[in-house]
Amino acid sequence: MEENHPVRRTALLVRCTAEEAELIRQAAKAERRTISGYILNGILQRIAVRDKAQKQFRETFSRPPSKTAVKKAKAHSSSKT
Repeated sequence: MEENHPVRRTALLVRCTAEEAELIRQAAKAERRTISGYILNGILQRIAVRDKAQKQFRETFSRPPSKTAVKKAKAHSSSKT
C-alpha cells in the first residue's frame, strides 16, 4: 500500500507591472515554455553569464605579473629616485 506524500515545492514571487506580466506571458508563449520555465531559464542564463565573468576576472587578476611588467615597474620606480 502506497502512501500519498505531499510534494514539497519552492515558491518564488515575482513582482511586476501588469504590462510586464503580459510581456512575460507573450514571451513564454512564443518560446513554448511555461511562465515558470521562462523565468527560470532567464535566471539560469544570467547566472551563467555572471559565473563566466567572475571566472575571467579571477583568471585575469590572479596571474603573477609577467617578467616584462616587473622590469618596467622596477625601471619606473628607480627613475623616480
